[in-house]
Amino acid sequence: KKAAQAPDEDVHSLRSDPGPNQSWRGDNPELSSVSSRPPMHKRPNALKKQLTQNLTNYVERYREDHVLHNKLIIPADDYETFAGAEDVGNKLVKMTSSLNLAGMSLVPELAEGGSDPERNMSEKELLDFMTKCIESRNVGSLDFMADFFRDDTISQTMVKSKAQVVWMQDWFPIKDCIYAISVDEKKKRVLVVFRGAITRADWNHGLDAAMKKGHNPVKDTYEGKKSFLKIHRGFYTYLFRARKDTSTRKYDEIANKVFEYGNKMIGSDFTVTVNGYSLGGALSLLFGFYASTDDRFTQNGPVKVFSYGMPYAVSHSFADAFRHQERNRKVQHARFYNSNDLGEFHHVRSTQML
Repeated sequence: KKAAQAPDEDVHSLRSDPGPNQSWRGDNPELSSVSSRPPMHKRPNALKKQLTQNLTNYVERYREDHVLHNKLIIPADDYETFAGAEDVGNKLVKMTSSLNLAGMSLVPELAEGGSDPERNMSEKELLDFMTKCIESRNVGSLDFMADFFRDDTISQTMVKSKAQVVWMQDWFPIKDCIYAISVDEKKKRVLVVFRGAITRADWNHGLDAAMKKGHNPVKDTYEGKKSFLKIHRGFYTYLFRARKDTSTRKYDEIANKVFEYGNKMIGSDFTVTVNGYSLGGALSLLFGFYASTDDRFTQNGPVKVFSYGMPYAVSHSFADAFRHQERNRKVQHARFYNSNDLGEFHHVRSTQML
Protein backbone atom coordinates (compact mmCIF):
# COMPACT_ATOMS: atom_id res chain seq x y z
CA LYS A 1 0.00 0.00 0.00
CA LYS A 2 2.83 2.37 0.80
CA ALA A 3 4.35 1.63 -2.59
CA ALA A 4 1.11 2.68 -4.29
CA GLN A 5 1.13 5.99 -2.39
CA ALA A 6 4.85 6.70 -2.81
CA PRO A 7 5.83 9.85 -4.72
CA ASP A 8 7.35 9.46 -8.16
CA GLU A 9 10.88 10.28 -6.99
CA ASP A 10 10.84 7.27 -4.59
CA VAL A 11 9.67 4.77 -7.18
CA HIS A 12 13.11 4.19 -8.63
CA SER A 13 14.60 3.39 -5.21
CA LEU A 14 11.85 0.85 -4.59
CA ARG A 15 12.46 -0.83 -7.92
CA SER A 16 16.20 -1.05 -7.31
CA ASP A 17 15.79 -3.52 -4.42
CA PRO A 18 13.09 -6.09 -5.30
CA GLY A 19 14.18 -8.54 -2.61
CA PRO A 20 15.48 -12.15 -2.87
CA ASN A 21 14.19 -14.45 -5.61
CA GLN A 22 12.17 -11.62 -7.10
CA SER A 23 12.46 -10.38 -10.66
CA TRP A 24 10.99 -7.06 -11.73
CA ARG A 25 11.05 -7.79 -15.40
CA GLY A 26 9.06 -11.01 -15.55
CA ASP A 27 6.80 -11.46 -18.53
CA ASN A 28 5.74 -7.81 -18.69
CA PRO A 29 7.07 -6.42 -22.00
CA GLU A 30 6.94 -2.91 -20.53
CA LEU A 31 9.50 -3.92 -17.88
CA SER A 32 11.63 -6.31 -19.95
CA SER A 33 14.25 -3.75 -20.86
CA VAL A 34 15.53 -0.85 -18.81
CA SER A 35 16.81 1.04 -21.83
CA SER A 36 13.52 0.82 -23.72
CA ARG A 37 11.30 2.12 -20.90
CA PRO A 38 9.67 5.48 -21.45
CA PRO A 39 10.27 8.18 -18.81
CA MET A 40 8.58 7.38 -15.50
CA HIS A 41 6.53 10.54 -15.34
CA LYS A 42 4.61 9.37 -18.43
CA ARG A 43 3.23 6.20 -16.78
CA PRO A 44 3.26 6.57 -12.96
CA ASN A 45 -0.03 4.78 -12.36
CA ALA A 46 0.95 1.63 -14.27
CA LEU A 47 4.31 1.50 -12.57
CA LYS A 48 2.82 1.96 -9.09
CA LYS A 49 0.30 -0.78 -9.81
CA GLN A 50 3.06 -3.14 -10.91
CA LEU A 51 5.14 -2.29 -7.86
CA THR A 52 2.22 -2.89 -5.54
CA GLN A 53 1.58 -6.31 -7.07
CA ASN A 54 5.25 -7.28 -6.89
CA LEU A 55 5.55 -6.23 -3.28
CA THR A 56 2.37 -8.09 -2.39
CA ASN A 57 3.70 -11.25 -4.01
CA TYR A 58 6.98 -10.86 -2.21
CA VAL A 59 5.32 -10.46 1.20
CA GLU A 60 3.11 -13.49 0.62
CA ARG A 61 6.08 -15.56 -0.44
CA TYR A 62 8.01 -14.47 2.64
CA ARG A 63 5.11 -15.46 4.87
CA GLU A 64 4.92 -18.90 3.26
CA ASP A 65 8.67 -19.41 3.67
CA HIS A 66 8.45 -18.33 7.30
CA VAL A 67 5.64 -20.80 8.03
CA LEU A 68 7.56 -23.59 6.27
CA HIS A 69 10.70 -22.73 8.22
CA ASN A 70 8.87 -22.99 11.53
CA LYS A 71 7.46 -26.36 10.54
CA LEU A 72 10.79 -27.88 9.52
CA ILE A 73 13.33 -26.18 11.80
CA ILE A 74 13.23 -26.80 15.54
CA PRO A 75 14.10 -23.58 17.39
CA ALA A 76 16.66 -23.85 20.21
CA ASP A 77 15.13 -24.92 23.53
CA ASP A 78 11.84 -25.76 21.83
CA TYR A 79 10.98 -29.37 21.01
CA GLU A 80 7.24 -28.94 20.84
CA THR A 81 7.41 -29.07 17.05
CA PHE A 82 9.31 -32.39 17.14
CA ALA A 83 6.54 -34.79 16.11
CA GLY A 84 6.38 -37.81 18.41
CA ALA A 85 9.13 -36.59 20.75
CA GLU A 86 7.87 -33.45 22.43
CA ASP A 87 9.40 -34.53 25.74
CA VAL A 88 12.68 -35.68 24.22
CA GLY A 89 14.67 -34.13 27.08
CA ASN A 90 12.67 -35.92 29.77
CA LYS A 91 12.94 -39.25 27.96
CA LEU A 92 16.66 -38.79 27.61
CA VAL A 93 17.16 -38.09 31.32
CA LYS A 94 15.11 -41.12 32.34
CA MET A 95 17.05 -43.42 30.04
CA THR A 96 20.54 -42.37 31.08
CA SER A 97 20.46 -44.57 34.16
CA SER A 98 20.33 -47.67 31.98
CA LEU A 99 23.24 -46.73 29.75
CA ASN A 100 25.99 -47.59 32.27
CA LEU A 101 28.66 -45.78 30.27
CA ALA A 102 32.12 -45.73 31.79
CA GLY A 103 33.14 -42.25 32.87
CA MET A 104 29.82 -40.70 31.87
CA SER A 105 27.51 -38.65 34.02
CA LEU A 106 24.31 -36.76 33.47
CA VAL A 107 24.35 -33.30 32.01
CA PRO A 108 26.06 -31.13 34.71
CA GLU A 109 23.05 -28.92 35.40
CA LEU A 110 20.90 -31.97 36.09
CA ALA A 111 23.54 -33.97 37.96
CA GLU A 112 24.04 -31.16 40.47
CA GLY A 113 20.36 -31.07 41.18
CA GLY A 114 20.26 -27.35 40.62
CA SER A 115 17.53 -27.41 38.00
CA ASP A 116 14.08 -28.85 37.55
CA PRO A 117 14.37 -32.53 36.51
CA GLU A 118 10.99 -32.33 34.81
CA ARG A 119 12.02 -29.65 32.36
CA ASN A 120 13.05 -30.42 28.81
CA MET A 121 16.72 -30.41 27.97
CA SER A 122 18.01 -27.46 26.02
CA GLU A 123 19.40 -28.12 22.57
CA LYS A 124 22.97 -27.59 23.83
CA GLU A 125 22.50 -30.04 26.69
CA LEU A 126 21.11 -32.67 24.37
CA LEU A 127 23.92 -32.27 21.84
CA ASP A 128 26.54 -32.35 24.59
CA PHE A 129 25.12 -35.59 25.95
CA MET A 130 24.96 -37.16 22.48
CA THR A 131 28.59 -36.18 21.96
CA LYS A 132 29.52 -38.00 25.17
CA CYS A 133 27.65 -41.08 23.98
CA ILE A 134 29.53 -41.09 20.69
CA GLU A 135 32.92 -40.46 22.29
CA SER A 136 32.33 -43.34 24.70
CA ARG A 137 32.59 -45.76 21.74
CA ASN A 138 29.69 -47.69 23.22
CA VAL A 139 27.58 -48.67 20.20
CA GLY A 140 24.45 -49.02 22.32
CA SER A 141 24.62 -45.61 23.98
CA LEU A 142 22.27 -44.01 21.44
CA ASP A 143 19.71 -46.82 21.28
CA PHE A 144 17.22 -44.68 23.18
CA MET A 145 16.86 -42.49 20.09
CA ALA A 146 15.14 -45.30 18.19
CA ASP A 147 11.89 -44.38 19.95
CA PHE A 148 12.02 -40.92 18.39
CA PHE A 149 11.54 -42.22 14.82
CA ARG A 150 8.84 -44.16 13.00
CA ASP A 151 9.35 -47.91 12.70
CA ASP A 152 11.47 -49.16 9.79
CA THR A 153 12.54 -45.67 8.68
CA ILE A 154 16.13 -45.02 7.60
CA SER A 155 16.75 -42.89 10.69
CA GLN A 156 15.56 -45.62 13.04
CA THR A 157 17.58 -48.26 11.17
CA MET A 158 20.72 -46.15 11.49
CA VAL A 159 20.19 -45.65 15.22
CA LYS A 160 19.56 -49.35 15.82
CA SER A 161 22.54 -50.44 13.72
CA LYS A 162 25.41 -51.99 15.67
CA ALA A 163 27.91 -51.25 12.90
CA GLN A 164 30.94 -49.16 13.81
CA VAL A 165 33.66 -47.64 11.66
CA VAL A 166 36.96 -49.34 12.51
CA TRP A 167 39.26 -48.10 9.74
CA MET A 168 39.36 -45.11 7.39
CA GLN A 169 42.07 -44.47 4.84
CA ASP A 170 42.19 -40.78 3.99
CA TRP A 171 45.87 -40.08 4.62
CA PHE A 172 46.49 -38.99 1.04
CA PRO A 173 43.13 -37.58 -0.11
CA ILE A 174 44.63 -35.81 -3.12
CA LYS A 175 46.20 -38.91 -4.68
CA ASP A 176 44.60 -42.05 -3.23
CA CYS A 177 41.10 -43.45 -3.46
CA ILE A 178 39.34 -42.97 -0.11
CA TYR A 179 37.65 -45.87 1.63
CA ALA A 180 36.40 -46.90 5.06
CA ILE A 181 35.75 -50.22 6.78
CA SER A 182 32.86 -50.85 9.16
CA VAL A 183 32.13 -53.93 11.26
CA ASP A 184 28.69 -55.09 12.37
CA GLU A 185 29.28 -57.76 15.01
CA LYS A 186 25.58 -58.51 15.36
CA LYS A 187 25.11 -59.27 11.65
CA LYS A 188 28.63 -60.67 11.34
CA ARG A 189 29.36 -58.42 8.41
CA VAL A 190 32.37 -56.38 7.33
CA LEU A 191 31.44 -53.43 5.12
CA VAL A 192 33.81 -51.63 2.75
CA VAL A 193 32.71 -48.20 1.48
CA PHE A 194 34.42 -46.31 -1.37
CA ARG A 195 34.05 -42.55 -1.76
CA GLY A 196 32.84 -41.01 -5.01
CA ALA A 197 34.77 -38.55 -7.20
CA ILE A 198 35.73 -35.30 -5.46
CA THR A 199 39.37 -34.43 -6.11
CA ARG A 200 41.04 -33.67 -9.43
CA ALA A 201 42.82 -37.03 -9.20
CA ASP A 202 39.44 -38.76 -8.85
CA TRP A 203 38.15 -37.11 -12.01
CA ASN A 204 41.38 -37.78 -13.90
CA HIS A 205 41.05 -41.46 -13.12
CA GLY A 206 37.39 -41.40 -14.08
CA LEU A 207 38.14 -39.79 -17.45
CA ASP A 208 41.04 -42.15 -18.18
CA ALA A 209 38.62 -44.42 -19.99
CA ALA A 210 40.96 -46.52 -22.12
CA MET A 211 40.52 -50.24 -21.54
CA LYS A 212 43.47 -51.89 -19.77
CA LYS A 213 44.22 -55.59 -19.68
CA GLY A 214 44.02 -56.93 -16.15
CA HIS A 215 44.82 -60.42 -14.93
CA ASN A 216 41.85 -62.80 -14.75
CA PRO A 217 41.76 -64.03 -11.13
CA VAL A 218 39.15 -66.76 -11.71
CA LYS A 219 40.81 -70.17 -11.42
CA ASP A 220 37.89 -72.21 -12.75
CA THR A 221 37.32 -72.94 -16.40
CA TYR A 222 34.23 -71.41 -18.00
CA GLU A 223 32.98 -70.79 -21.51
CA GLY A 224 34.78 -67.93 -23.23
CA LYS A 225 37.40 -67.59 -20.50
CA LYS A 226 40.32 -65.29 -21.29
CA SER A 227 43.60 -64.89 -19.47
CA PHE A 228 43.18 -61.13 -19.33
CA LEU A 229 40.11 -58.96 -18.75
CA LYS A 230 39.60 -55.52 -20.24
CA ILE A 231 38.88 -52.99 -17.49
CA HIS A 232 38.55 -49.20 -17.35
CA ARG A 233 42.16 -48.09 -16.97
CA GLY A 234 41.54 -45.25 -14.53
CA PHE A 235 39.49 -47.37 -12.11
CA TYR A 236 41.82 -50.34 -12.40
CA THR A 237 44.89 -48.18 -11.72
CA TYR A 238 43.35 -46.74 -8.56
CA LEU A 239 43.12 -50.24 -7.02
CA PHE A 240 45.95 -52.21 -8.60
CA ARG A 241 48.89 -49.93 -9.29
CA ALA A 242 51.90 -50.82 -7.16
CA ARG A 243 53.34 -48.26 -4.74
CA LYS A 244 56.88 -47.19 -5.48
CA ASP A 245 58.05 -47.49 -1.88
CA THR A 246 56.47 -50.80 -0.82
CA SER A 247 55.35 -52.33 -4.15
CA THR A 248 51.98 -53.08 -2.53
CA ARG A 249 48.62 -52.48 -4.16
CA LYS A 250 45.62 -50.66 -2.72
CA TYR A 251 43.49 -53.76 -3.26
CA ASP A 252 45.85 -55.87 -1.10
CA GLU A 253 45.85 -53.20 1.62
CA ILE A 254 42.04 -53.17 1.79
CA ALA A 255 41.66 -56.94 1.56
CA ASN A 256 44.14 -57.53 4.39
CA LYS A 257 42.39 -54.95 6.60
CA VAL A 258 38.99 -56.55 5.92
CA PHE A 259 40.33 -59.96 6.89
CA GLU A 260 42.12 -58.57 9.96
CA TYR A 261 39.09 -56.79 11.43
CA GLY A 262 36.69 -59.56 10.43
CA ASN A 263 38.71 -62.17 12.28
CA LYS A 264 39.49 -59.97 15.26
CA MET A 265 35.99 -58.61 15.93
CA ILE A 266 33.70 -61.34 14.54
CA GLY A 267 35.65 -64.53 13.97
CA SER A 268 36.03 -66.75 10.95
CA ASP A 269 32.30 -66.68 10.11
CA PHE A 270 32.06 -63.11 8.76
CA THR A 271 30.73 -61.99 5.38
CA VAL A 272 31.83 -59.09 3.19
CA THR A 273 29.70 -56.31 1.70
CA VAL A 274 31.06 -53.56 -0.56
CA ASN A 275 29.35 -50.37 -1.74
CA GLY A 276 30.05 -46.97 -3.22
CA TYR A 277 28.63 -44.16 -5.32
CA SER A 278 29.83 -43.03 -8.77
CA LEU A 279 33.60 -43.62 -8.79
CA GLY A 280 33.10 -45.50 -5.53
CA GLY A 281 30.56 -47.75 -7.24
CA ALA A 282 33.07 -48.69 -9.95
CA LEU A 283 35.75 -49.39 -7.34
CA SER A 284 33.31 -51.47 -5.28
CA LEU A 285 32.50 -53.59 -8.35
CA LEU A 286 36.18 -54.28 -9.04
CA PHE A 287 37.03 -54.95 -5.40
CA GLY A 288 33.99 -57.20 -4.92
CA PHE A 289 34.84 -59.25 -8.02
CA TYR A 290 38.48 -59.81 -7.09
CA ALA A 291 37.53 -60.49 -3.46
CA SER A 292 35.11 -63.17 -4.70
CA THR A 293 38.11 -65.17 -5.96
CA ASP A 294 39.72 -65.09 -2.50
CA ASP A 295 38.65 -68.00 -0.28
CA ARG A 296 39.08 -65.84 2.83
CA PHE A 297 35.95 -63.87 1.92
CA THR A 298 33.57 -66.46 0.43
CA GLN A 299 33.49 -69.23 3.06
CA ASN A 300 30.27 -67.92 4.65
CA GLY A 301 28.45 -66.55 1.62
CA PRO A 302 28.97 -64.46 -1.50
CA VAL A 303 30.64 -61.08 -1.50
CA LYS A 304 27.76 -58.59 -1.87
CA VAL A 305 28.23 -55.45 -3.96
CA PHE A 306 25.85 -52.46 -3.92
CA SER A 307 26.72 -49.75 -6.45
CA TYR A 308 24.96 -46.39 -6.81
CA GLY A 309 25.29 -44.27 -9.93
CA MET A 310 28.17 -46.43 -11.15
CA PRO A 311 29.58 -45.58 -14.62
CA TYR A 312 30.58 -48.27 -17.08
CA ALA A 313 33.85 -49.74 -15.90
CA VAL A 314 34.35 -53.15 -17.52
CA SER A 315 34.16 -55.15 -20.74
CA HIS A 316 32.36 -58.24 -22.01
CA SER A 317 35.29 -60.47 -20.99
CA PHE A 318 34.97 -59.12 -17.43
CA ALA A 319 31.20 -59.66 -17.54
CA ASP A 320 31.71 -63.32 -18.49
CA ALA A 321 34.04 -63.85 -15.55
CA PHE A 322 31.73 -61.99 -13.17
CA ARG A 323 28.73 -64.01 -14.36
CA HIS A 324 30.62 -67.23 -13.66
CA GLN A 325 31.31 -66.09 -10.10
CA GLU A 326 27.63 -65.19 -9.65
CA ARG A 327 26.52 -68.62 -10.78
CA ASN A 328 28.87 -70.20 -8.27
CA ARG A 329 27.47 -67.97 -5.50
CA LYS A 330 30.77 -66.22 -4.97
CA VAL A 331 29.50 -62.69 -5.64
CA GLN A 332 26.22 -60.78 -5.95
CA HIS A 333 25.75 -57.31 -7.42
CA ALA A 334 22.82 -54.91 -6.98
CA ARG A 335 23.17 -51.83 -9.19
CA PHE A 336 21.10 -48.71 -8.49
CA TYR A 337 20.99 -45.92 -11.03
CA ASN A 338 18.90 -43.12 -12.50
CA SER A 339 17.60 -44.02 -15.95
CA ASN A 340 18.10 -40.40 -17.07
CA ASP A 341 21.74 -40.26 -16.00
CA LEU A 342 23.91 -40.12 -19.11
CA GLY A 343 26.97 -41.23 -17.18
CA GLU A 344 25.33 -44.58 -16.47
CA PHE A 345 24.99 -45.62 -20.09
CA HIS A 346 27.51 -43.76 -22.20
CA HIS A 347 31.08 -44.96 -22.48
CA VAL A 348 33.46 -42.56 -24.18
CA ARG A 349 35.41 -45.46 -25.66
CA SER A 350 32.58 -47.93 -26.18
CA THR A 351 34.26 -49.64 -29.13
CA GLN A 352 37.09 -50.82 -26.84
CA MET A 353 34.72 -52.68 -24.54
CA LEU A 354 34.34 -55.60 -26.97
